[in-house]
Amino acid sequence: MGRYDDLVFKIPQEFHNWYGFASPRGFFRGTTMMEKARVYMDFTSVTKPLPMEGPHTHHCADEYLVFTGADMNNFFEFDAEVDVWIGEDPNNLEMYTLTQPTIIRVPPKMYHCPVNFRVINKPIVFSAVYLDGDWSKINRNVGQDGREFFTYDGAGIRRCVRDSSKECVYCGSCFSERMNKKEEAEAKLYLHPNLHYLEPT
Repeated sequence: MGRYDDLVFKIPQEFHNWYGFASPRGFFRGTTMMEKARVYMDFTSVTKPLPMEGPHTHHCADEYLVFTGADMNNFFEFDAEVDVWIGEDPNNLEMYTLTQPTIIRVPPKMYHCPVNFRVINKPIVFSAVYLDGDWSKINRNVGQDGREFFTYDGAGIRRCVRDSSKECVYCGSCFSERMNKKEEAEAKLYLHPNLHYLEPT
């Protein structure tokens, strides 16, 4: 036992079922893993094309979206195309297409996403670095009647899709099931004009 053991955290392997993401991954869940931590982030790589998230904001801290080559010995080998939407108005987001290592700073209340990993010829690193010890977000949704509504989500709040009596543990099974169905149907990933991904019928 050392005097500073509370400042040293050994990153465990976390096995999961997320379609298109390398497993195991590393994850640092802020204050649930280290008291007084002011960062919440993951360590993983994207191995297949996939869409991620819908437009949302964070209300209290910056988030940094980090995209790099997965081979740290060849950091600038980035054989991918990633579309990221950001802006102050969720109805008028600006798209950026990334073709090289990039960091995007997302200030509080700035809308961002979806992220569309559109072309992945070689795996790339993706890490969302949230500068607070707890992660949360406000999702902007559009109902079938065209009206906006907002939902609050975050660490310790999200419920399991298959069993709402349980907390979501981010295993990825529900997302992977949808993505595998799309693959089997050879469905194309596409965006609705309101920036929500549509499921194949």
